[in-house]
Amino acid sequence: MGAPAEEQAGIPFTEEVMADELPMNCRTPAVAEYDGTTDPQEHLSQFENAALLHRYTNCIKYRVFVTTFAWAAQ
Repeated sequence: MGAPAEEQAGIPFTEEVMADELPMNCRTPAVAEYDGTTDPQEHLSQFENAALLHRYTNCIKYRVFVTTFAWAAQ
């Protein structure tokens, strides 16, 4: 069995994650970019708190979280 179509196209998320539509007012939370030089657990904690405030679903959290990484940490 092959990888999901999204993964084959360079998108690392399942169809379920991609099917959860982003709200019209969805914004990246005000969390400092993670560049690999600070505590990753602290970054995750800050993101989780912001995600609660924004009321992200789990699928939205997966997609938004990757936007908090600096290029060097990706």
